[in-house]
Amino acid sequence: MANEDGRTGRSAAWGVAAVVFGAGVFATWPVAVAPKSTFPIWPTYVFGGIAAVALYMCFATIWGWWPTARAVRGPSTDAIPPSVADTPNAASGPSGSALPSTGTSASLPAPPVAIRLRPELDAATNRLRLGALNRGEFGRFRVEVIAAHNQDGNWVGPRRWPVPWLEDGSVNSKEIPKFGRPLLDFAHFDFLALQEDLEGTKWLRGDHWVFPSLPQPVPFRYSAVRAWPDLSRQHLVITLRVIRDEPEGHVDLQFRLGTDGTRPYCRELPERPAVGVPLPTDPRLLRDLAVNGRLSQPTEAEPAPASAPEPPPAVTDRWRYTSDGAEVPSLMRLTHTSLFHPGYGGRQPQDEPPSIKIGMLVACRRSTHPPAAASCGQSSCPSSTHRLWASCLDR
Repeated sequence: MANEDGRTGRSAAWGVAAVVFGAGVFATWPVAVAPKSTFPIWPTYVFGGIAAVALYMCFATIWGWWPTARAVRGPSTDAIPPSVADTPNAASGPSGSALPSTGTSASLPAPPVAIRLRPELDAATNRLRLGALNRGEFGRFRVEVIAAHNQDGNWVGPRRWPVPWLEDGSVNSKEIPKFGRPLLDFAHFDFLALQEDLEGTKWLRGDHWVFPSLPQPVPFRYSAVRAWPDLSRQHLVITLRVIRDEPEGHVDLQFRLGTDGTRPYCRELPERPAVGVPLPTDPRLLRDLAVNGRLSQPTEAEPAPASAPEPPPAVTDRWRYTSDGAEVPSLMRLTHTSLFHPGYGGRQPQDEPPSIKIGMLVACRRSTHPPAAASCGQSSCPSSTHRLWASCLDR
């Protein structure tokens, strides 16, 4: 039988005691009961009792009978020396192999709650969701709102409320494996209700923000907004607590909710500044960035070229759409022109690859007299003094 916690040694000691005191019984009993003996008999009873107790303890230690049952089940952590219980590697042998555990050490700290909440916006419904990304080990998590304040620091809504999971709408703890990312149904921005209050009535009656929860959702409305520009100064600060059931632990995260114009936003606090260098607008610098992978700023010897002046606005009051080819005979003549290209030499008409011809009619200026046909490159050009001089470009 296995020698656990020295039980075999203690059982052997009780067995030796039983044999010794049993021998004392057999040694004193004949002397005490002999005729005309003056030796008292009580030592025989004492030795017999001790021998009987020692014999019982010999078997009780092995089989875990009373009063040795507690010792057989295993000592508590109070019996472990502090130097062993507080050492993280106390459960490992010299070669790293695991040794039998005799209890759970309460001095080891629980691992941190390595979970992050990433906001997502459903632009079609203006619903804000939070992706719970678990970067730690497998665990059961739930999320609660523990504080809600407006931009002035005033408390809004109840003291705390649970945040439901988007998948099933429950607020109970959910098992999230490592790198799992279930979604939370966080908030809903009602743009139509806010628009009706600001543009259709004098008093705010709608719920502009609704936070899903159980047993009922938590509404919020702007109380000091009378026009759209006032929304830029209004926001909410929501503190969320992610709670892990086992081992127990939690982490608190803050988010700022508001609107950019008519679009809601959700930003984690503290807001992180934008990193990186903004892209330049100079085409030369953009080319260097694409070719060399870095920006080359213009030197003092070669200053950056001055920007070209803005072109004047195009005059489009005479533009019109037409599908009648007779109105633009110069463009219609494209169907009778040929392409003189080496790639088409020696090809039969049926062997020519697909091609496209693009004609452009460019308006230049009014002319008091018609130009010569040769200068235009066509057999005829507009001749009326009130029509535009046009040239045709064939490709």
